[in-house]
Amino acid sequence: MNHVSPQRRMRRNLVCASAAGVLFAAACWPFAATFVAMPPSDDLILLNHRAAELHAEGRYADAITPGLQATAITEQLFEPFSPLLARTLDSLAMEYLATGRYAEAEPLYLRALAIRETSLQPNDPEFGSSLNNLAVLYQKTGRLDEAVRFNSRALDITQRALGQAHPAVGKILANLSLLLQLHGRHADAVAVAERAMTVLTGAMGDNHPDLCTLLDTLGYAYLSLKRTDEAESTFLRALSIRQRAHQPTHPDLAVSHNNLSFLYLKQGRYADAEPHSVKVVAFVELNSSAQSQQFDAALANLATVRAMQGRLGEAEQLYNRSLSKREKILGSEHADLAVTLENLAMVYQLQKRYSEAKSAYLRALSINEAKRGAQHPAVGTTLINLATLNFNQGNLAEAEQLAHRALQVLEGSAKTSPKVQAEALDVLGHILAASGRVSEAVRARRRSRLIKQNMQAELKQTAMAGALKVGAFVAAPQIGAGRNSIDHQPLQASGLVSE
Repeated sequence: MNHVSPQRRMRRNLVCASAAGVLFAAACWPFAATFVAMPPSDDLILLNHRAAELHAEGRYADAITPGLQATAITEQLFEPFSPLLARTLDSLAMEYLATGRYAEAEPLYLRALAIRETSLQPNDPEFGSSLNNLAVLYQKTGRLDEAVRFNSRALDITQRALGQAHPAVGKILANLSLLLQLHGRHADAVAVAERAMTVLTGAMGDNHPDLCTLLDTLGYAYLSLKRTDEAESTFLRALSIRQRAHQPTHPDLAVSHNNLSFLYLKQGRYADAEPHSVKVVAFVELNSSAQSQQFDAALANLATVRAMQGRLGEAEQLYNRSLSKREKILGSEHADLAVTLENLAMVYQLQKRYSEAKSAYLRALSINEAKRGAQHPAVGTTLINLATLNFNQGNLAEAEQLAHRALQVLEGSAKTSPKVQAEALDVLGHILAASGRVSEAVRARRRSRLIKQNMQAELKQTAMAGALKVGAFVAAPQIGAGRNSIDHQPLQASGLVSE
């Protein structure tokens, strides 16, 4: 009996996990305060300077303390609706945003917006900056429809106030590109990102570090369109700029290394992925301000590299370490644990430790059903993995039952990736062929082949699509309910400052 290779299926699932649990989310620009002349207050001047200095070094958690102190002094010196207070609140919120403390960032951004609504004209560019900041926050917290609405308003106000060639417009366009990417509109994301790049390079030059966040988003848009050479050159350009601009310990360098690691994993270039993954783990281990969730994600990504290199013992240790950290941070039943459990199960399967593999798969299945719903495509993916395990053990009847159940889930969900559905049909075809039901196996494989052909045709059509008219998007921002939670998520540099 021909086996369904767990390593071949592992490549898809491990890469998916590397992206779903990746370090840092997608690149976007909050706007920070640009401080104007103040009354003589040496303490306030020094605190603002220290916070800005720490932010520039990538020490975002350390910048929170002087930011809090500066905010307290500003509240004492200025009226409650002073625009300067709004800028101070923006700066503090940005540090919370950069450290993943979103619940603390939101009320500060909302308070800054309320101040500007009271004290400024509706077309003032600072009003646009407040809307952009909230769009960034809502994107990071998965509230994509709200992010679209705030981004659209920010873009409209800023274009009218400053003109289409202003760098503030370029940064809002960059954030729009990311939102399009998260909604699966990859060709549109490229078109908007390229427009943003034209605006920003015209204002900043070709090698300004603030370009790197846009390069990250553009690289992932290229990757989603299978334009891998362009994705690689874009990610390498961002890394080169960051290496020239920052010290080796700056967190934005870890972003670039993580992006390249993911790209090379996706291409099966494990030797190329390894040094980048190692650097990311080393950074997060040494950086006290790094979020714990970033650390366990970095461990999972390095485990992926080790597994695909055949270094299964090391991969097992890294996955178990990542799983342990996620359980401490998120609890034992959080949905994000399921991906790590499935990857660990595949490592056990390759080691022929089938009972341990089955236990890990069943736990992942229980979590996915409880947290995502019985009809979520993540449930279908876990069922296919269980079907593969049973097939390779010779349990054909159970394998077939699981494969049919998986296809029922996958075909019933609008969120299912066609690629996953095709792979499920391939697994069913293997099972049916091994059971001697050749005609049924041929039908399953024919359906899989048709899905793959349609995917190729749609990809070519998408790649040839014309440039997006941004105005049309702004006028009709209802572009969907958000991305599939098991799809990969583009990566994110820390929040950057707009002068």
